[in-house]
This record gives sequence, C-alpha cells and structure tokens, in this order.
Amino acid sequence: MLGLPVPHLALLVCLLLAVVGLWDDVSTLPPLPRLAAQIALGGVAGWSTGVPAMAIAGLLLFPVVVNAANFMDGINGISGLVFVVWGLTAGYMGHVYGASHLSLLGLVSAGAALGFLPYNAMRARLFLGDVGSYLFGGLGASGLLIGAVAGVPLTPLVAPLALYLVDVFATMLKRLMAGKSLTTAHRDHVYQRLANVARISHVQVSIGVAVTSLMLAALSLLLPFALWLLAATLVSAAYLASPGFVDSRAPREAVDAT
Repeated sequence: MLGLPVPHLALLVCLLLAVVGLWDDVSTLPPLPRLAAQIALGGVAGWSTGVPAMAIAGLLLFPVVVNAANFMDGINGISGLVFVVWGLTAGYMGHVYGASHLSLLGLVSAGAALGFLPYNAMRARLFLGDVGSYLFGGLGASGLLIGAVAGVPLTPLVAPLALYLVDVFATMLKRLMAGKSLTTAHRDHVYQRLANVARISHVQVSIGVAVTSLMLAALSLLLPFALWLLAATLVSAAYLASPGFVDSRAPREAVDAT
C-alpha cells in the first residue's frame, strides 16, 4: 500500500481481536475470557514494537481502547466517522514524523471506516458488532503503541478518541457509584441519551461527536499541551452535560408547542 512497510504482527493482533469479537457476536463469550484475550493480545502488540516496556503498556492500553470502541458503537455512523478522523490523524502524524507503520494503520482504519459508512450511517444495513469494534479498537491501540515508540506526539493520536474515553469512564463511574453492574448492557452513555432520550437523530449525534473529535485533533496540533488540555476539559464537560441541557429544554418546548 503506497510503498509503506506493513506492521504484520500488529495487524495480526487486530485480526485476532476481530475473531474474538466475532466469537462473542455468534455465541456470547463471558466478559472474563474477552478481557483476557484483550490483555494478552495487547501484550503481544506491545512486544512487537521491540521495546519491552511497550508490552506492559499494551496490557493496559488494549482493554481500555478496545472496550471504549465497543461501548461507544451504539448508534448509526458514530464509530465509522470517529475512526475516519482517528485514521486520517494517525496517517498524517505518521507521515510528518516518518513513522510509516503508524501511517499504514491510520490509512487502514480510515479506509475501512469510509467503506463501512455507506452501509451504516444513513440507513443501517450493516452493523459493526463486536467483530468490527474490536478491530477498530485494536487498530487505534496499536497505533498509539507504535506512535509512542516512533517518537510521535501522542496527544494528536489520543485527541480523536477523547470523547469516547471520557464518555466510557464517566458512564462506568456513574454506574459504579449507583451500584449497577458494569457488564450488563445499558443505554446510559451520553451519546445514547442524546439519541434515545432527547430524540436527536443518530446521524446528528454521530456527526456532532465526529466534528468535536476532529476539532480536538486539530487543536492538539495548534496549541501547547496545557492549553489543549484545558480546551479538551471544557469540551468534555460540555459534552457530558449536554443530555441534561437538552432534557431541561424539552418540557418548555413541549408547553410552548401546545
């Protein structure tokens, strides 16, 4: 592909993750074997970089990114659009810093997401399922490991996934504090509340998340880290508060309509 060298082991890890996801789609794997597979494959991906410390990083990073991609894939178009943003950002950063493996993973991610969107965004005829979300999560996590080893600034690689990570961690914390199960299916994520409770269309919510992710990626290239972190914190806070804001307006609008 475009003369870029192929990170064979990293791609193999991503494909194996997709197989785990497919297995879960077909026969419903318990949470523990899925988590064990994510951790083990993350360690392999980290080891494949040639830096021993990255194996430990992979053990921790893969479950986080893979599960974030999985949990956030609940409405039409959202993961396709977000991973187009992540893939293009990774491709650009790999090109600028001479990290050809990162560029290839970015192009693979963006290309796969673009190819999937026509079948999912406007009228869903196909769904990612665990097989697709595990694949995209593996590509994202592998890109972060490869970028770190290649000396690529990590903020632009994390920025497109920031809303995913914030939404997942905030929702898990909220459920944990409420004494609810973390492994039971639910619709408590911010994007789900916007789509299912506030009745904003899937496409509108997905585009909003993707555009915000693109903005955070662009700001990470333009601002010093401290200023970017401040901007990302404010944007994330606004995102987390958005369902409450929309809900607070709904009754007044309903009264006005009558």
